[in-house]
Amino acid sequence: MFFKLFPFTLVTLITLTTFKVSYIANGPCVRQLTQPFNISEEPTWDDRIKLLYFVDILAGRIYSYDPVTTILNHIQLDGYVTPIIPTVHDTHVFVAGLNRTLVAIRWYPKGSRLEAVGTLTTVAKQFPSSQFNDGKADAKGRLWIAIWNQWSLVRVRLNLFG
Repeated sequence: MFFKLFPFTLVTLITLTTFKVSYIANGPCVRQLTQPFNISEEPTWDDRIKLLYFVDILAGRIYSYDPVTTILNHIQLDGYVTPIIPTVHDTHVFVAGLNRTLVAIRWYPKGSRLEAVGTLTTVAKQFPSSQFNDGKADAKGRLWIAIWNQWSLVRVRLNLFG
């Protein structure tokens, strides 16, 4: 049923674009909101400041999208970046995977100014080809992050949330 409503091939998902699903008289409507990205992942909505965050892994960019103004901002990091996780107590502090390192970032997401990057932890040396990949924070403020290549799920204990 899904493919009858939205015919596409899975190969086209390699180049991802941000879309908005809205409703018109006949049913749902999907609109393209941004240019295509290499590999965009980790969409995260921040209800406090009404922004959508996501990453373009291969480009090393973290984006914020404001659906009201349609402004798309980004910062550039040096390497593969994923995930992006906002912190609870400060809308300008994020946790991000940057290659093999988990970093804290101070960024004002309604602009493109990156103020600081600090290392939190690094993937263990016995896994030299592994790096951080998908991740989220749970309701208790714990980070759950998958590691690329080994495909194991780990919990990183950091006291970032008070």
